[in-house]
Order: sequence, then structure tokens, then C-alpha cells
Amino acid sequence: MDPRDPPVARRDQRRFPRLRLTLQVAVTHPSLGCRVLPTRDISDGGIFLACDAMNFPPVGAVVQVRVQGMAEAAPVRRMAVVRFDKEGVGLRFLDGGDGGGP
Repeated sequence: MDPRDPPVARRDQRRFPRLRLTLQVAVTHPSLGCRVLPTRDISDGGIFLACDAMNFPPVGAVVQVRVQGMAEAAPVRRMAVVRFDKEGVGLRFLDGGDGGGP
């Protein structure tokens, strides 16, 4: 077990159930530009991006996210960077829904 891994108890205390779902999303931030990245999972509270976190905005940064490949243009969602691990980056919805945003 890698000491940087979150404790098992943390994984079991999720606020929202996760759904394994791979989508392509465009993530935009001034320090990042616009990158299209795959999701690993999604919940009512946020998404997890399966990507290299190198050069990603820091925890607390707000990014713009839009699902790609839809028949109609998907809305742009404001999301906060909430965590990094060896598998990618966790983002939390900020703009409405059950994710705790205004």
C-alpha cells in the first residue's frame, strides 16, 4: 500500500455514490489552457478525471468543464479542484445541483 493513498475509511464515506463512466470533457483554466481529458467516474457532487495531474491548477482553483461529443452543446460547468492522487484529479461542481454550490 502506498502511504499517499487515502485511508480506506475515507473511500467508504463518500457523500454521493459514484458511477464509473468514461466521457471526454474539455477543462479550461488560464494556467492550463483548454485540455480534453477522460473522466473515470461521476457523481452528483463531481467528477474524477483520469489524467496526469502534472501542471494542473492547484486544489481550490476553479475550472470550467464541458462534456464533449454531445449532439447539442453541453453547458459549461464551474468546478473546483478538490484533490489529486496517482490516478488523476477530483473536481467538485460549484454551480448548482446537489454538489453543494450556489
